[in-house]
Amino acid sequence: MSLTLAEIRSAYKQLYKNGSRITQYHRSSHSVFRQCLRPRFTIHPPTETADIVTRKTLNNTIDFFQRAASYRGIEWQIITNLLHIEYDRLQHFNVRMANKSALTARAQERAEQSIKNGNPEIDWGKGGNKLAEHYRVIQSYAALEELRRELNRSLDTCI
Repeated sequence: MSLTLAEIRSAYKQLYKNGSRITQYHRSSHSVFRQCLRPRFTIHPPTETADIVTRKTLNNTIDFFQRAASYRGIEWQIITNLLHIEYDRLQHFNVRMANKSALTARAQERAEQSIKNGNPEIDWGKGGNKLAEHYRVIQSYAALEELRRELNRSLDTCI
């Protein structure tokens, strides 16, 4: 049985309230949390969200956030570390790398060429330091996303 729109709205409010408590209403952490939470609840049409998330998963996530908001245990550390990493990712892609799509395409192209040619070292060419740094950052965020998915699978949550 899928979730109703009222249940989704209630879950958003509970997650937002507990997330605000976790960040202690600190401006930058709170805004990063809001930026992470909103897109997950603004899928159109709303029934797509209901099909992806089950009631049990949503309840587990709300309980996880309530535990994180009530005391500074492992749940709080997980959420705050994820927020710090997300803040860094947003800063990296918004401020340091204004032309991120061009850099990402060039970095990916160079990496693929190097792998195709059988070179263990990637020849970054002109402007290589910036490309190499960008490629490493992209790879680390991909690994982090995989860890987040594994955490969600093992805890049956939707963090």
